[in-house]
Amino acid sequence: MIRIFIFLALASVCVLANGGGYHTGVEFTGSVSPFIPSGTQHVQIMNEDLEIVLNPKSADVHVHYTMKNHSDKTQKVTFGFPVEDIEKPDYLGNQEKNKKPQTGPSYCRDYQVTLNNQPLKHTYQTEKARSHEAFKNIQGWMVSTMKIKAQAVIELKISYRSDYDQKGSFVSDDSFDAAPLFRYRLSTGGVWHGPILKGKVTIKSGLGIDFEPVRIKKPVNIFKKSNDSWVWEFENLEPTLAHDFTIEVAPAVNLYNFYGKDQQIIGYQQINGKWSLIHSKYEVIASSTLPSDKQYIYNAANL
Repeated sequence: MIRIFIFLALASVCVLANGGGYHTGVEFTGSVSPFIPSGTQHVQIMNEDLEIVLNPKSADVHVHYTMKNHSDKTQKVTFGFPVEDIEKPDYLGNQEKNKKPQTGPSYCRDYQVTLNNQPLKHTYQTEKARSHEAFKNIQGWMVSTMKIKAQAVIELKISYRSDYDQKGSFVSDDSFDAAPLFRYRLSTGGVWHGPILKGKVTIKSGLGIDFEPVRIKKPVNIFKKSNDSWVWEFENLEPTLAHDFTIEVAPAVNLYNFYGKDQQIIGYQQINGKWSLIHSKYEVIASSTLPSDKQYIYNAANL
């Protein structure tokens, strides 16, 4: 049964699961028709285990679904995983160019999907109805088709790597880097049968990431922090747009540079409203170094 979650003007919008797609009550024609999944209304997400590992430049995402076909017939299911439209800093002032990298979407790099531990084919499909509010910031879909036997329980796994959504600017020697953001649409289940019976979302820190400044900007007061992870467990969830989450991986940084005496670069950095001094007036020493050879010198001063 398709559930209605939100209403835009007079048009009802049914928000679907990751692994689903979006479907609206608006009539679309011709070249502006959106991606619409099929067969998903017979299949329920029994369990969803989502893990997000935050790395310095990107996030690794792994999601494991246990699903059941509640119908008495084999179902052919076509579903799509939403690809976010993200932005990367371009200090030459051409940020639009970075929204669609030549090598494919930056949100779903190295995308893989398996059905019962066997590879499942997928194709990238551009979202043609992006001007509609329901599809805002969706660049496209990773689309797959699978067959599920009557009353069968299957294991579906999806993994990918995503760059962060981040604005940046540079003027002369000054720069501004907005907070890098990771987004995930849990506004799922709209086309899947019934609620998600059980689920767990774990956000972890990867190698080289400072987890202390990580913030869950949306939703608030749902995730619980424990050591180097944020965790949210739920049951019988019919998620809405309010359950889509945005993670601030690091704070925004303002950097102001100028040249002092002897062309030494001196900078002021602002993070979370606090200023600090950055300069190059220091000496690097080491307790030991590799001996120099005919080709290389390993003095600490090289740093």
